[in-house]
Amino acid sequence: MDHNKPLKLDTNSEFIYQTKNDKKFDRSFIQETIPPINDQSHNCYRLFWIDAVEKFGIVYIIGKVFNNESKTYISCCATVKNIHRNVFILPRQRKLDEYDNETEIDVTMEDVSSEVNDIFKKKFRDFQVFTKPVNRKYGFELPDIPTEAQYLKVTYPFTQDSLPRNLSGKTFTRAFGTNTSALELFILKRKIKGPCWLEIKDAIVETSRISWCKLELVVDDPKKISILNESNFTEPIKSPSLTTMSLSLRTIMNHKKQVNEIAAFSVRFYPKVPLDEAVTPEKLQYPVQYSAIRQLNDKPWWTHGFEELVEKERKKGLHLNLEANEYSLINYLLALIKQYDPDVFIGHNFIGFDLDVLLHRLKELKIKDWSCLGRLRRFVWPKSQSGSTANESSFVEKSIVNGRLICDTYLNAKDLVKSKNYSLTELVLSQLGKLRKEIEYDKIPMYYSRAKDLLDVVCHCWNDAIFTAELMFKLQILPLTKQLTNLAGNIWSKTLIGSRADRNEFLLLHEFHQHKYICPDKEYKKIQEQYSVDGEDESTETKASGRRKPTYAGGLVLEPKKGFYDNYVVLLDFNSLYPSIIQEYNICFTTVVRVGMEKNITPEIPDSSLPQGILPKLIAKLVERRRMVKSLMKSSTVTSDKLAEYDIRQKALKLTANSMYGCLGYTYSRFYAKPLAMLITFKGREILENTVKLAENEKMEVIYGDTDSIMINTKAIDINQALEVGNILKKKVNERYKLLELEIDGFFEKLLLLKKKKYAAIVVEKKNGILERSCETKGLDLVRRDWCDLVNKVSRFVLDQILSSHDREVIVNTIHAYLRQVGEDTRSGNYPINSFIINKNLAKSPEAYTDAKIQPHVQVALRMKKKGLSARTGDFIPYVICLTADGKEFDKNISDRAFHPDEINESNLRIDYDWYLKIQIHASVSRLCGHIEGIDNASIAECLGFDPSKFKSSSNLATSHKIGSKMPDEERFKDVENFMPICIHCNVTNIFEGLKESEGLIKCNGCNTIIPFSSILTQLTFKVRSYIKQYYDGWKVCDEQSCLYRTRQVTYSKNCINRGCNGKMKAEYDEQKLYLQLLYLSQLFDISKVQKRAEFGSKNIEEIGRLKSLVDRHLDRNELRYVNLGELFNYYFE
Repeated sequence: MDHNKPLKLDTNSEFIYQTKNDKKFDRSFIQETIPPINDQSHNCYRLFWIDAVEKFGIVYIIGKVFNNESKTYISCCATVKNIHRNVFILPRQRKLDEYDNETEIDVTMEDVSSEVNDIFKKKFRDFQVFTKPVNRKYGFELPDIPTEAQYLKVTYPFTQDSLPRNLSGKTFTRAFGTNTSALELFILKRKIKGPCWLEIKDAIVETSRISWCKLELVVDDPKKISILNESNFTEPIKSPSLTTMSLSLRTIMNHKKQVNEIAAFSVRFYPKVPLDEAVTPEKLQYPVQYSAIRQLNDKPWWTHGFEELVEKERKKGLHLNLEANEYSLINYLLALIKQYDPDVFIGHNFIGFDLDVLLHRLKELKIKDWSCLGRLRRFVWPKSQSGSTANESSFVEKSIVNGRLICDTYLNAKDLVKSKNYSLTELVLSQLGKLRKEIEYDKIPMYYSRAKDLLDVVCHCWNDAIFTAELMFKLQILPLTKQLTNLAGNIWSKTLIGSRADRNEFLLLHEFHQHKYICPDKEYKKIQEQYSVDGEDESTETKASGRRKPTYAGGLVLEPKKGFYDNYVVLLDFNSLYPSIIQEYNICFTTVVRVGMEKNITPEIPDSSLPQGILPKLIAKLVERRRMVKSLMKSSTVTSDKLAEYDIRQKALKLTANSMYGCLGYTYSRFYAKPLAMLITFKGREILENTVKLAENEKMEVIYGDTDSIMINTKAIDINQALEVGNILKKKVNERYKLLELEIDGFFEKLLLLKKKKYAAIVVEKKNGILERSCETKGLDLVRRDWCDLVNKVSRFVLDQILSSHDREVIVNTIHAYLRQVGEDTRSGNYPINSFIINKNLAKSPEAYTDAKIQPHVQVALRMKKKGLSARTGDFIPYVICLTADGKEFDKNISDRAFHPDEINESNLRIDYDWYLKIQIHASVSRLCGHIEGIDNASIAECLGFDPSKFKSSSNLATSHKIGSKMPDEERFKDVENFMPICIHCNVTNIFEGLKESEGLIKCNGCNTIIPFSSILTQLTFKVRSYIKQYYDGWKVCDEQSCLYRTRQVTYSKNCINRGCNGKMKAEYDEQKLYLQLLYLSQLFDISKVQKRAEFGSKNIEEIGRLKSLVDRHLDRNELRYVNLGELFNYYFE
């Protein structure tokens, strides 16, 4: 492949059409089964709600109702008025005087009510407030709040302003619920948990058109809305189908204004998408698709031949409008949205890019009816928040689309699948098994000059709309997120943007509200953009610099016994460890005592006599429901459609139960409870430690453990023997607990254990009596996104060889030969440019990086934004390392040589092949082969075409052998430096391997004379001192092969100080290496090892003794030579 030629748009691009005669088309989905829920008598409506919006204390519920006239579901907006705030006032025990000093006067509810009324009189002229005493419980993190007390409940309309959050008075200490939203109150008090059927009584049809829905209702009392009672129906009530719209945009950069403009779009409508079952696009009603493209610079004509090509495609099924300008193009898009009224927008990176561009073009061009992008009519644009640029919409502006769900396949794929990157091309290939054509977006204006190229742009946009929709159906995003929302009871639109924290919050809000608890107030902090995916802090907190540091100890990770294992290793793990710990030890806000505890002190487990807490009870309910669903899946009569539906349900239950721990340790969570999170992780570490001890008591070899799993080297060559070992440990461990369960997770026939969280293995499963083998990797270079595809390919080959059943010599020779070929092919340019693309994630916006100059992906992202391309927080930025214009490389600042793949074609750059071979391929292969005899850093470098003398041996940075281990001297001293004295007569270097001759110490191999004792003594003294000096020089080196940063700088952290490296700094010459070197020299002159020592003569024996004592004098100062038994057993005598 010639990398110097620019990439061109594929001229063989074809439109994807689907006809009604397609054999895969399932017509049974055209006629929708209508359940008997269309009763609209006495102004009673049944609404399936999908979204809800709050404005000025009024809640707008948006969903679907069945229209008796058209016999179809139509959109509906129900306006809920007269929602009242609920504030809970905690009385003091005694009143305060005018100086805020406590008096002896007891406080009564009448006193509190009187003071609250006075506050309202001062704050509001006309007010309507109701008060009554109620009993409520509290079990959260605020100090000095009683577990149960009588509160004054204050209710007043949302039309009046909220009370201050820190409100207190002479008769009360605190006010809860002052900033609770109307939407949250409505959902909790009406016990609405996710999308479901609602029954609305006494609703009035609204005629003022406040929304874009087909039907509008007004409800003057929220209590008139309730969940539809399913017991009144003979069959389960199904959800209505939704209309989805897949949108694909093509934009161009206006370099004068530095804004993106829309050049073309394609939309694909699926009118009836069911929610309660897993479906494929082929089963759905025949979709409708439209496209449009506009002229550039308001030209009155199209490129010669373009309209003729369009006419040919129209006969095949292409719906393409040719628009004169961007204004008419966007108006056509809005007309389609108003006509089909989609419930769901589908797009890839829709929230991160397409929506921003669309909103800004609507605003800039002053398009009428711009608000139909959502479902509420608006006439005034929301104000942009500070920090929003010309190409970046604020959170308030994005709220314009409220009422229509947004299914962003980019965001959802990050949660549901593991991929090297989440570009549409990669996901279409990995999930759909299809190839997607690439296009250079910044060259779209150039494609207007040729008819075929311009039609290919339309084709690319058309097909992307199809791919995005098919990706959504493949991942089952709608049914899965609906199930998650029904379990948590939050807003569906929040679940669709990946807000796990929001799901956990509402799940607990519903549960504690039901049990009459005062819940923590929501704190609105300045955190990341609302539309970014919520992470879960767990055991970390964010520092001002943006990096996270541990706030409490997380899961226990055992130090692995590194190496290659060719006997069976059994992997055991605890089922849902943290949720099980919560249940096992009854850990809950309501059971764990935290009052009066010092900071960062782990609390005690609750007393066993306490009743089950709310949190354990909630998790137990989720676990039991999942167990029931999984039992249904095992039924022999279950259909494939039902099986897919059950699988979605059990996944949702599992995700919900396993995420409960996260909300306890997430610092921005409303239910953040660090002591509870500390207790859970403490018990997790304790359980793993006890499991290791139990295994060792059974004479089992534990080679690794990580949080909830443990690996046992069974030393068996038969899987049945390995199974027996696993079952013994499983039984012993499970006898200790009531709810915790240790299960056998798998068997490794071969295992390459490199370091913590990094291993590769051949997994063996027995199916129908036959052993099936597969390769499993974790944390290795071949699955990292910041390594190129060539590394993936080379690493996969090397790993396959290591894990193969071939002889060791054959494996070594095969790997060496392959690496030679890779080196030759790489330098010859035989690999395509895609093989060298590196993808790295943007942790924040490119402009926010303070060290942008040394971050390659940030430099590329900044250049992308200048061209009008998307480069935002969470995006994976592709780049390639190239040579400079003069063909030279500068390793000090690699970011200067990082370029986007498109830039390489434009600027005729050359890829720096040596950098990839040295920094990426060599480093990756070195790690994999670190425990394979016959392969080391030097031999790998030589095969790749480098000077082997410039590469350190793998053993130089390897962990030294345990000093007390029983091993032969050949193994113990294999990495030490030999003693090689120089002959003073002929200057020949001689290797001294120990006392073998009786006529003298060392005989020169060159002149065959005895080297004098004085010369040996001098050279030995110099060597001993050089080793000691090397130790005290204190050089440290990074263990990351791609870094190997070397320094004498004193650091207080083990992390590499080279920016951007994740390696650990280790002593280049530590005390163990010094000890082994001196021990080696001492044993060279150990006369006691010589059988015929009398033949040496007394003089030689005396000289040998002097040499040994020279070494031993320094060796005796090394504490590694001794074990202080007094210290070791001191605790026995305390």
